[in-house]
Amino acid sequence: METRRQRRLREQLEAQQAQLPNLQVLPVMQNQPPNPQGQQPPQGGAAAGGAAVGGAAAGAAQVGGAPGAGAAGAGPAAGGAAAGQQAAGPAFTRAPAEQVQGLLDFTDRNQFQLYLLGIKPFLETDKFDCKEAHLKKFLDAFCIQESLMGWRNLFTIQVNGANRHLPAKWGQMTVENVSVAMAIVHATNTRNCQNSCMSGNSIWGSLTGEARNKVTT
Repeated sequence: METRRQRRLREQLEAQQAQLPNLQVLPVMQNQPPNPQGQQPPQGGAAAGGAAVGGAAAGAAQVGGAPGAGAAGAGPAAGGAAAGQQAAGPAFTRAPAEQVQGLLDFTDRNQFQLYLLGIKPFLETDKFDCKEAHLKKFLDAFCIQESLMGWRNLFTIQVNGANRHLPAKWGQMTVENVSVAMAIVHATNTRNCQNSCMSGNSIWGSLTGEARNKVTT
């Protein structure tokens, strides 16, 4: 039977997932080649359909065109072969946020929305007070945010040569282990560094004022 706390966490996850649909077509839409007929690719999220998500089909249709539209002498066969190429499906990802590969471009509206989702506190109420009795609830809520944003690799660090997932193996590593791993991440201009900054804001917003004082003194 679902407990009240489990139901609250599930409802929070569903609410957050509802904010993500428009992100799924973003990376492909940005990388479309220009249309030789002067038409731009559709910009309408789900309305773009499977061809926009796949990307390769839209590119093939624009480059290959109709029979006879290619270089002189190519003939209908060349155009027909290009038009007949099937769309490639989207790459597998564990979360919608992972479909945006590489660095986030904060000048892009959809990618900036992804950033805003990443810094959102995962505990809007009953914020964590740094007391051990409430630690499991805090870590469970963070795991939902971690899964939603695709941060698991970031928070899996090596301790004595073995991988440890931070929220699940909290008692098997020291604060120094975590600090060293995060320092390495923050020394690079990578997506992991961006993700770490987002997660830091999300965690900070999920702490009580008393807890903030504890972690900064």
